[in-house]
Amino acid sequence: IADSFTHCFAAPVFQDGACVATLCLIAPREDAVQHHARYREVLMSCAAELTEKLTSAPKGLSVAGIV
Repeated sequence: IADSFTHCFAAPVFQDGACVATLCLIAPREDAVQHHARYREVLMSCAAELTEKLTSAPKGLSVAGIV
């Protein structure tokens, strides 16, 4: 379903070169336009942090303390 009232931001989380999850933020359109750069920056930073945890964890999400 699509609407013109919200904006969705998403960032991939990788393990072994494959996207295994995404982080998503949905914001009201006006707020998303106003804070676009900041939302994108924080979302990408958090996704990179999770990717790093998965890279250092031998058995994936549960070992990394994510689930």
